[in-house]
Amino acid sequence: MSKVSIESSIKKANGFTYILLIYYNESCDIVVGRLGHVKINKGYYIYIGSAKKNINSRLNRHLSAKKNKFWHIDYVLSNPFPFLIVNIWTSQELIECQISKELFKSNYCYLVKKGFGSSDCHCTTHFFRISKNKLGALEDKLMEKRFAPLIDR
Repeated sequence: MSKVSIESSIKKANGFTYILLIYYNESCDIVVGRLGHVKINKGYYIYIGSAKKNINSRLNRHLSAKKNKFWHIDYVLSNPFPFLIVNIWTSQELIECQISKELFKSNYCYLVKKGFGSSDCHCTTHFFRISKNKLGALEDKLMEKRFAPLIDR
């Protein structure tokens, strides 16, 4: 999915919880603030976040390659790292931690770095690696939880 398609789709985003599907086309090692080194291998990753106000602004911020690094996700979604946001799902409910815990317990989402994206809660992480052949299972889970994709497949 192109960045232009995602940007135009963000205009229709609403809700509070969002999930980014990110693809890295090469491996990289990123220093994420005090969290330290995070090894990103080529492949798919998901990040679960929330925005209590103006989800559109939060999502547009994630798309911006140059930004002040405030959240853990800012470090892995900044230049010069080779990523593409493939899709975004949103939920009308504020269930960031609930869905993170469920995905952590699943057999298709894998821990990248303990504490990533969860410094303000008790979750193990909000950032997962997922293999390409498990994306269907992820989409089924998100549909079950009434997440809506911004890009229909």
